[in-house]
Amino acid sequence: MNSAAFTESFIFRKLIFKRSHYHDRRKKAINQHYLAYMESGYGRLISAEGDQVIELAPGDVFYIPKGMCYQSFWQAEEEIVFHSYGFRLLPSPDQKKYCMQKIELSPALTAQVRSIPITSPVNSEAVGALYTTLAAILPLMESAPLGAEAILCDKATQYMTTHPNVSVPAIARHCGVSESAIYNAFRHVLGITPNTQRQILLCDRAIELLTTTDLPIEEISDTLGFSSSSYFRKVFFARTGQTPSEVRKKVFF
Repeated sequence: MNSAAFTESFIFRKLIFKRSHYHDRRKKAINQHYLAYMESGYGRLISAEGDQVIELAPGDVFYIPKGMCYQSFWQAEEEIVFHSYGFRLLPSPDQKKYCMQKIELSPALTAQVRSIPITSPVNSEAVGALYTTLAAILPLMESAPLGAEAILCDKATQYMTTHPNVSVPAIARHCGVSESAIYNAFRHVLGITPNTQRQILLCDRAIELLTTTDLPIEEISDTLGFSSSSYFRKVFFARTGQTPSEVRKKVFF
């Protein structure tokens, strides 16, 4: 993996909200797994279907799976602070999937999560600490077997992450399946098309560049392979509900 692809695969942040905060991601599935530690404040996460609800308090560790659609509610008398570790690849040799959940950990493991370095861009030390921690806590998490279509979506998404302008036929060839199988898998698992997933990946990368660099928006558009900065702005607004300039002024989860 080259350095750019490595950087794109991880987003480690300490998020601070000065007041109650609400974020609606019911129509846009997240494209990374998130492990997080609640430092202060209280949170409530509700899946888009309403069948999963977790309540969070200071000291809690929680996990949100890639592909999840949900709402998040955050409140506190003073500050809401949590450490967020986003990563593309979840090591699961047994082909398991993990639901959104609060993870019951020992004080030592909780401290280990909290001690994962928060760097931007990430470095090998921080990533090593994350995966060492995941190896310790995955056996403690609730899981279920990962279906064939979910595995296919993961493989296709990983390929799109490193080849952001690849065509659907090329994705199908890479995965060893038909184009219709790719479209069906994305529709059934994520409720979107492969092209929409590609745009989401590009917008996620754009958000990272907007919030961690001072590159001009036009240069970010060129870097991500958009035909023009106006088309980039159009796609970005359609996927995030915000302009690139607005995102640059704030960080959201």
